[in-house]
Amino acid sequence: PEPMYIGFDVYHIENGRNVDSLLDVLNDRTDVYYAYLSYHDSVGSIFKLNDQFNIRYIESVSQEVIDSIENFYSVELIWGPCEHTGLRGMRVTPNSPGTCLEIANAFFESGLVYYSHPDFANLEFYGITSDDSLPDDPLFEYQYNLYNEGQTGGTPGIDIGMKKAWAISTGLGQRVAIIDDGFIRVHEDIDMDLVDWVSGRDFIGVSVKTPIPDNDPRPGDFSSHGVACQGIISAKLNNGIGISGIAPDCTIIPIKIGDDGGFFPGERVGGPLIIANAIKYAADRQAYILSCSWGWPPQIYYQEIVDAIDYASSYWNRICVFSAGNSGSSQIPSERQVCFPANLPTTIAVGAIKKDGARWLYSSYGSNLDVVAPSGYCAFDAGDVYTLDQLGDLGYNPEFVSCMNTTTDYLCSFGGTSAACPQVAAIVALLKSRGGGRTIGIDVVREIITNSAVDGIGDQYDTPGFDNYYGHGLVNATRALLAVSRGDANNDGAINVLDVLYIIEYKYEGGQAPFPDVAIADADCSGVVNISDIIYLINYIYKGGSRPPLCYKY
Repeated sequence: PEPMYIGFDVYHIENGRNVDSLLDVLNDRTDVYYAYLSYHDSVGSIFKLNDQFNIRYIESVSQEVIDSIENFYSVELIWGPCEHTGLRGMRVTPNSPGTCLEIANAFFESGLVYYSHPDFANLEFYGITSDDSLPDDPLFEYQYNLYNEGQTGGTPGIDIGMKKAWAISTGLGQRVAIIDDGFIRVHEDIDMDLVDWVSGRDFIGVSVKTPIPDNDPRPGDFSSHGVACQGIISAKLNNGIGISGIAPDCTIIPIKIGDDGGFFPGERVGGPLIIANAIKYAADRQAYILSCSWGWPPQIYYQEIVDAIDYASSYWNRICVFSAGNSGSSQIPSERQVCFPANLPTTIAVGAIKKDGARWLYSSYGSNLDVVAPSGYCAFDAGDVYTLDQLGDLGYNPEFVSCMNTTTDYLCSFGGTSAACPQVAAIVALLKSRGGGRTIGIDVVREIITNSAVDGIGDQYDTPGFDNYYGHGLVNATRALLAVSRGDANNDGAINVLDVLYIIEYKYEGGQAPFPDVAIADADCSGVVNISDIIYLINYIYKGGSRPPLCYKY
């Protein structure tokens, strides 16, 4: 056998053996979770098939023709068609005149569809403070990714700039869908009123072998990947307990696509259909931001996933944030690139760096990388990012890891681009919450996130401007928020005459400096605060002048 991922083996069968009989025997065994045929693509990635395939008919194809070809091949519709993307999930039956792969090819060669392919499973699927003082959460000192003074051995300043950011926004009013392997609502460091359990959805159920969707997005007993992402985004702030969440006042929509064993659909059963549905569902349930710490190898391309993201981004103006992938040191050069779908122009791709600013070699790279964030090693038991775990003996701690500084309700070992992605998703929530009335879609978010990033923090590969290894640089929440908050001198979330008076008092009457950063009063983006900003605001408020622009001078 050839070991693959967690608990999975690929067996190479000698020529002349009856594979079908072997599969029947294996699937009847109680100690075998499932057995399917597997295939290799041109670069060695391994895939398995089941009895499902995905198609999208060309719009001009009539219902009569659709009925005819589906009856001819004895296939049945199991999902769809999606109103906006046209995706249909199909299943072969015992009466179908061929295998799933053969039938999918026949549909594609008919010329009636945009695409038709098995619902492949890829076995490498990765898967408010009133001032700028530090939070009183006891584990905050270990959260070097949020505020780094070298306290955990890193380089001071290699963090995402949260100290001042919380004084500008905490994500109030934003809805973030986390699409992962399960979530919790009851925890001392979670505000259960900010977890929209009613909108929660489980697209897998207990086992990916027999997916049975339900409305219970809780994880299995020893899974916590989704919970870890949840904690990074939305743990309570300044409650004197546990860790500090980046966007503690946002609402979480929990969407589960991993089974109770922590396995994602791409690892064991057809993935594109399930995940495309999950993305569309999140957009329909008013998730303004989608946080997705998973992906496929970069050579993969599923049109239904692209369509679902396009639907979320274009139709609903949602922001889809994806981890770049953990294959940057793969032995296969083509797999070192940013993974799919993080490599799409409709997503934000997030890589990972160490606490000293150097790029983690595992972090996938390339021209599609947007920004990086601090993280630990890419294994749930070997990283060093602090976050939440399931309560008590459930989850990763203590089953797989042990944390000296926490109870078992917390995790001290999260990492990979999985931990980097939710940091950026949470910053997007802060941005949209404080957007100043702007329509902040994917293009504007990308502009703000990339232009406000801190460049030149890494090694010799971190060249000035964009580069393939660090993208546009280290994401920074404070700089991103200051970009959208110019002119709001008193930092109350609105631009009006009070801001004019605040600047006058500050500049000419010895008043308090604009808080939490004087740049917030730089209405005309000149790089200094002076009489020009007063004139600019008066023109904007009373004379129909331009609103303060997005500004990247700090």
